[in-house]
Amino acid sequence: MKFSIQADIPDALGKVFLQHLRDFDVGHDGCHFQMMISAPELSEREVNDMFDVVPPFPFMQAMRKQ
Repeated sequence: MKFSIQADIPDALGKVFLQHLRDFDVGHDGCHFQMMISAPELSEREVNDMFDVVPPFPFMQAMRKQ
């Protein structure tokens, strides 16, 4: 089953929302999230900081190895 969700999230809640997704992902075998973010008002560093959740998303681990 696939869900497509578009969420309008205030900048201040972006990291909280991503942590919520990651917690769900880790807590339920078989879940896999693919995400896109549109935040032209944020710097690349701010977006990277927002994705700094525990445990890290696998794609963030791959990006840090580069």
